[in-house]
Amino acid sequence: MACLLLLLSGCTSIADLNDRSRRIEREWTLEYQKGEDELRFRVVEAPAIVVYEEMRRTLIDLGLPIVRESFADGVLVAENNAPAPLTKEEWLEVKRKEDPQMKDLGGDSLVLPADPSNFVITLLAVVKGFGDISVVHLEYELDSPKYRRMGLLLSRKAPPSAVRIASQKFWTSLRMRLERLKIAPPRRRQGKEFEI
Repeated sequence: MACLLLLLSGCTSIADLNDRSRRIEREWTLEYQKGEDELRFRVVEAPAIVVYEEMRRTLIDLGLPIVRESFADGVLVAENNAPAPLTKEEWLEVKRKEDPQMKDLGGDSLVLPADPSNFVITLLAVVKGFGDISVVHLEYELDSPKYRRMGLLLSRKAPPSAVRIASQKFWTSLRMRLERLKIAPPRRRQGKEFEI
């Protein structure tokens, strides 16, 4: 949840802030990609129709209402104001972890806000079926219409520690739902198994 609060100083231009934000986004994108198998992909030993419905319920359980869905494409899109699906306390922990790196990359004018409610988190969940096996893939994006209207192009990537917490919550909730159906817990992909 790439929530950046901009503390505008008199000598920092919007263009400079946008350049600094891009620097942070590139770093977060790299971290995001390095951890994709650990955090954002799982294999479930169940048909896509079952997994899709349990993913749908999982998103709602986490306080992320579905705004677009297509079973034919295996796509669920959910949105809510940040810090959902994190709690306020979890968000403050993310801020504590991420702010030092953000300051190193973007200067003191770019930090995470204590209250991220001006940001909208979008979670895209995709399920692809391979017979009786499904592969689930999660993507996170953040937007701030308020800052965008001001001309500030903040990172659309989420802070890595926020992605970690949100992903763990999603997989834990999905695992509990699958257990009720006597389905094995989601497992990590092996190598590039079932690339989607």
